[in-house]
Amino acid sequence: PAVVVKEEKPAEPPVQDIPVETKEVSDLKKIDGLKVEEEGEYVRITAEDLAIHFTSGSADLPSASMKVLKKIAVFLKSYPNHPVHIGGHTDSDPVTGKLKLKYSDNMELSKARADNVKKYFVDKEQLPESLFTAQGFGESQPITSNKTKEGKSKNRRVVITITK
Repeated sequence: PAVVVKEEKPAEPPVQDIPVETKEVSDLKKIDGLKVEEEGEYVRITAEDLAIHFTSGSADLPSASMKVLKKIAVFLKSYPNHPVHIGGHTDSDPVTGKLKLKYSDNMELSKARADNVKKYFVDKEQLPESLFTAQGFGESQPITSNKTKEGKSKNRRVVITITK
């Protein structure tokens, strides 16, 4: 009987998803107070107080933050038709005094922050409103202690999550 020798192919190396860093991503990573993370099907941009400076008790977008928001918008435009979730956050200082007339609590204040960022992207950058959702988290998800001025500053932030 004839012996059949089966020729084996060498195994191919596993295919790895190597993210290609775009110019838009590298531009964002250079901005102080902005953190860009890619996690599976999401890209998360955390804009801390250094990048988008919300003063304590305020949801107003300062003009100095517009440059940062414009760069984030350029990035968002590189993901057309992808849903974007904006989460607003506050420090632990309670809403008091005259601010109580505008925001009943930190949850409402953080929602106003998220709404203002969404409004910027839709009104100023002409991104489709249907892609955006905005939500307030108040002081419920601190990223550091609220015991210091620096800690409170880091907790006043906006998190923008893009579904890939």
